[in-house]
Amino acid sequence: MYGLVNRSIAHWVTQEFGESAWAAIRSKAEPLPIFFSTFENYSDDITFRIVQAASEQLNLPVETVLERLGEGWIPYAESEGMGDILSILGRNVFGCLQRMDELHERVRLMMPDLSPPAFRCEILDERRALVKYWSHRKGMGPFVVGLLHGLGGWCGQKVKVEEVSKRTTISDCDTYQITLLGN
Repeated sequence: MYGLVNRSIAHWVTQEFGESAWAAIRSKAEPLPIFFSTFENYSDDITFRIVQAASEQLNLPVETVLERLGEGWIPYAESEGMGDILSILGRNVFGCLQRMDELHERVRLMMPDLSPPAFRCEILDERRALVKYWSHRKGMGPFVVGLLHGLGGWCGQKVKVEEVSKRTTISDCDTYQITLLGN
């Protein structure tokens, strides 16, 4: 994964738990680079070691760590200079989800080794949609749940996210139902 992902983990930890927590996580996840360059591609193993170390250090399940990271992903990416690219999504939850693959293709211009997931959004009615998520990376479902909540917040909309089905050996995707709440 690109350094932007690892930097987002460091940002979340230091903002929520302090510099000493991040230092302890770095120590547990060693060996790590001294600095993560935003546009450098690092082994997925590094990211997964950091997430595991965060889980242990913060006494949170890995799934909770991933979900919290997903919730903050869009605002973090926006703060790190990705705002112009994110603007193609618009500020409508379902529209954003329908343009997510286009967004990843644009990001690939800056990050040529990007191996992004794929999303498909099937609108069921004005309040509900099914979101299908494909990735070669296993275990990222909780991140997607957080991402969907974070996307709702970014669009100024509360959402409810329900897991409909998990990726299995037969099915190659996770499926979620997202429901818009309130106005």
